[in-house]
Amino acid sequence: MSDATSKIVSAIDRISRAYRFMIMSEAKKHGITLLQAQIIIYLSESPRERRIIDLSRELGISQPAVSDSISALARKNLVVKETIESDKRSSLLSLTKNGEELANTLKRWHVDAARALESIISGNEMGEILEIL
Repeated sequence: MSDATSKIVSAIDRISRAYRFMIMSEAKKHGITLLQAQIIIYLSESPRERRIIDLSRELGISQPAVSDSISALARKNLVVKETIESDKRSSLLSLTKNGEELANTLKRWHVDAARALESIISGNEMGEILEIL
């Protein structure tokens, strides 16, 4: 592995750890776990309602762990579970108004980081980086 490749991998790792730390710190302030924060963010960015199995696959977490987190989020009035009429065993998940507000709070630093990147990296360069990743 070249020195440049090693530095890029290390930088990506540091960014990933910083992201996780920021989300964890913000989650603690609101009395939720990292997984619950990740679920809220995922649901806020999803173009449609999701099921527990969708979250499990996307986040790489077991269905029981996701189900437990969803139940806790529902008790905190952050997520709504609606039974699917055609399949009573499944529920569609969506954020409540409180959940949407928390999602915006959790993602606030992300927006600031994106703006900072956009101020130093051109659109073309951003496209090239995205293609590589």
